[in-house]
Amino acid sequence: MNTIGLAYFSNTGNTKALAEAFKSAVEAKGGSLYFSEAAGVDKAAFAAADVWAFGSPASGTEEINDTEVLPLIEALKDHLKGKKVFLFGSYGWGGGAFMDAWKQDMEGRGAVIAAEPVTCLEAPDGAAESAMRQAAEALLG
Repeated sequence: MNTIGLAYFSNTGNTKALAEAFKSAVEAKGGSLYFSEAAGVDKAAFAAADVWAFGSPASGTEEINDTEVLPLIEALKDHLKGKKVFLFGSYGWGGGAFMDAWKQDMEGRGAVIAAEPVTCLEAPDGAAESAMRQAAEALLG
């Protein structure tokens, strides 16, 4: 069973709610999860996980958070090649286009997208929470 490292940033609580849904699914399956807000992540503990999950809301002009999430990715960039990664987040405008750009950026860095990214408009609904549970189950292997 894979261990998962999850780090997220949330402005309004929407991305945090997605992260919590993922965490609940991992715990329900008895999986191993390192769970942290991106600002307080223990990079060594996170890096030790088999799969990395990153959560960010859309910021600025449809970009991932550049104060917490992007610096974490930059700090781990030497370990991204071949790493299984899962991306998730929320948005309030732009139709979630930030996720497509983020996915392409991570693939360009050598990461392997291990599950389809999950996005939601504002607060997660039942479909988004279900998608997070399904991703967690798939990533546990």
